[in-house]
Amino acid sequence: MSDKPWQFKAGAPSANPSGRPKGFKSMAEQIRKKTNNGELLIAFAFKILNGEKPQNAHKDPTLEQRIDAMKWLADRGFGKSAQLVHLEIEDNRFPEIDFSKLSGNELSEFERLIDVAIGKTPSLPGKVIDHE
Repeated sequence: MSDKPWQFKAGAPSANPSGRPKGFKSMAEQIRKKTNNGELLIAFAFKILNGEKPQNAHKDPTLEQRIDAMKWLADRGFGKSAQLVHLEIEDNRFPEIDFSKLSGNELSEFERLIDVAIGKTPSLPGKVIDHE
């Protein structure tokens, strides 16, 4: 027997062979409907932000709650700010190349091949044509 009985097992009969019932609304759809497309949520957050006591509340909102309301409104009104992540990647795929040992012709051919690779010039050997 599986240690995760709630998981779907390949070959087992479907738990919902007919699919979602007709008229099924996702949670997001239900929330939008019950909150007048989010207007009630926004009004509530503004009340908290302005320090107003919500209906049936015993206390005024704390400073922390007001800051949370401000963040919630800002995130939804302007999008969440980008989260910067510092990555250090060691890339050993390309060994260092000592170009000092190449002749002038070899350097020219190497430069031509780079230009071809980046689409700067056609792939025919010969004179390099700069398209800029």
